[in-house]
Amino acid sequence: SNYRVITNRGTVAGELSEKFVERLTPGDIFVLGGRSFEFVRSKGMAAHVKEATGRKPTVPSWAGEMLPRSFDLSMDVAEFRGEMARDIESVPDGELMDHLCGDFDIDRGSARSLISYFREQKASAGMIPDDRTLMIEEYIDPSGNQRIIFHFPFGRRVNDALSRGYAYRLTNLIGSNVSVTMSDDSFMIGTSRRVDVSRIPGMLSAADLESVLRKAIRDSEIFKLRFRHTAARSFMILRNYMGRQVSVNRQQTRSAYLLESLADMENMPVIEETYREVLEDDMDIRNAQLVLERIGSGEMRVVTQQYTGTPSPFAHAIILSGFSDIVLMEDRTALLKELHRKVLYRAMGDSVREFEFDEGTVVPYFREKAGRASCKEDIVPLLSRTGPLQAIRERGRNVYAYCDADKRTVDGWVRELLNEGAIGTVFLDDPHIVDAGEVPYYASALRRERELTEADRKVLECIHENTPLSGIPDETGISEDAVFRSVRKLESMYLITRTGITGNNRWLFSRYAGELPDRASSQERIVSRYLECFAPATVQEIAYSLSMQEDDVRTALAALTAEGDVVEGRFLISEGDQYMKHIDRLRLRSGSKNVFDYETVERYWVSKGSSFDSIEGFFAFFGSAGSEIDVYNRVKGFDLKRWYAMRESGDIRLGRFIRGRVRYVPDADAAKFAALRNEPVTPRDTELLNVIEGMGRATMRQLVAETGWDKEEVKDCLMRLDRALMVIRAFGDREDWGTENTYE
Repeated sequence: SNYRVITNRGTVAGELSEKFVERLTPGDIFVLGGRSFEFVRSKGMAAHVKEATGRKPTVPSWAGEMLPRSFDLSMDVAEFRGEMARDIESVPDGELMDHLCGDFDIDRGSARSLISYFREQKASAGMIPDDRTLMIEEYIDPSGNQRIIFHFPFGRRVNDALSRGYAYRLTNLIGSNVSVTMSDDSFMIGTSRRVDVSRIPGMLSAADLESVLRKAIRDSEIFKLRFRHTAARSFMILRNYMGRQVSVNRQQTRSAYLLESLADMENMPVIEETYREVLEDDMDIRNAQLVLERIGSGEMRVVTQQYTGTPSPFAHAIILSGFSDIVLMEDRTALLKELHRKVLYRAMGDSVREFEFDEGTVVPYFREKAGRASCKEDIVPLLSRTGPLQAIRERGRNVYAYCDADKRTVDGWVRELLNEGAIGTVFLDDPHIVDAGEVPYYASALRRERELTEADRKVLECIHENTPLSGIPDETGISEDAVFRSVRKLESMYLITRTGITGNNRWLFSRYAGELPDRASSQERIVSRYLECFAPATVQEIAYSLSMQEDDVRTALAALTAEGDVVEGRFLISEGDQYMKHIDRLRLRSGSKNVFDYETVERYWVSKGSSFDSIEGFFAFFGSAGSEIDVYNRVKGFDLKRWYAMRESGDIRLGRFIRGRVRYVPDADAAKFAALRNEPVTPRDTELLNVIEGMGRATMRQLVAETGWDKEEVKDCLMRLDRALMVIRAFGDREDWGTENTYE
């Protein structure tokens, strides 16, 4: 049952879950419908509040009915932390990674992240909390309030008991209310008055815990609600009377009067049962006492850490949870990155001087570059700058963060643009909207090769034009969960795509009928697009954001770097090398937007150049061309057949001739450019070059078939030969984005 929220003006602001209300105490600030309210009291099934506009919440987002982790499993997690603390000091990374992958069935990327996470914790805090050593860490939030983080990995039920006990002691010490945020791995107490954290370990003992908790919960909402349940079970409050059901609201009101009458009675069974239900069923007081006994005996050691300017990595999750309602209009990922950079700044010491820029310069530059959308017509230009954004759900990198209008209005724009065909969807583990013209490139770059089951085929047969999923389970006899899994699989293979949204925000699906351009070129294109607004970024960050394999990202970045479009370096505090567009680096270094790269200047030069009577005249003046369109725009009576003839005869060559970029040049100049190139190649590259010479010309697929080598190895060899100008692009029937490269 839900509580109606009544404001001090007598209006109804909405409803709150009963489970949420039982956690509230008078004076708590929470967010409902984007507005801040202060909890005053509850009466019946009504929660009375007053508006608290501009005040920051003291109650974090509600975790709902999420199951708490058991104490036994939590102790196993704590022991694993201890093992990792020892292993990162004594076991080589490669061996440790193999151990994690083998014993816990995780991939190498996850293992690498895990090792990095523990190393950063050790470097930042000097210790890793485990089953024998606990930590209490002080953090000062941006508002100047103290947050005391207890790194107690004992599960939510134990932490609920411990956090209420410590909060009660701190409230008595400082004379003001405190806020509590809780998770399975830690809990955080927020205070407006500073407390010396070194005094906290001795504040609570196992012998005191039950009496302290009884006092702490006696006037709480959770006690009042649990009393209603126990009183009803004891027939002190009736759920039915003379064949008629008694409303929950009336039951709650009567239980409040009854509780007031019984409050001063000693050892009242219904009161004692309420305490037992709260302390043993909702909380886990027995294991909480066990933890405090071990702390008291010295079996568990508690270390305190004063605020150092940087919260430890283990504290980030609870800090984000505590701030989740405050950061409604911001990207929580940005806050996490900021906390992570602070950790690295502290861990790296003097080596931070190697980084070229500071966050205060880079972040505003790229935010301004992304821009905002104030109307429907701004959405497509926004997507052309940012690339894919999530819609309908406000999670991850989503379109709402860039829009001034409310969510309902933006949903309407998205719905209309989808119907008009101006935008499409791509699948990056979740659906994202994107400029319709870019969909084929994402489809080619990201589609996965997977085996279809019989259920997958049945689902595919049911999807035609703007098909809703609601009728597919009945049509196929497959469960809703199985249909959902098949749909996600078909989306990842780009056999289907989302093409519309109903009025109640349900997706409609259609068969994918778009083209699939060259995969390598498409991957370079979408990586370049990502770096337009979300640089600098590491290989891992790009791979995660675009749902690509890290090896594919590295290959695309190598090509973009060779072309001079992207640069590699250490730009912001990070563990690894980062990438950003060359033009962005130039502008950040100069502090001005009026800086242009070679290609931009060249395009401007071409647009202002003279017209020519022949193709030869164009090349005599410019030396090279980026595409046949450049030549077409400057040559009078341009003849495409003659252009094809010159390409086929070899009078015009295509390869990475200028600054590593693919350019058309006259045959007479091609050898000169090749002679000046001195890129390293491997013996394996030379072996592949001999195969190409023997075949005359070949595509990558033909080379894989001819050599029997792995596709990735052939791709890497071809890239090095391409950059070294030992191979160039041969002419086929046509040359466009959809044509596979043929090398000679």
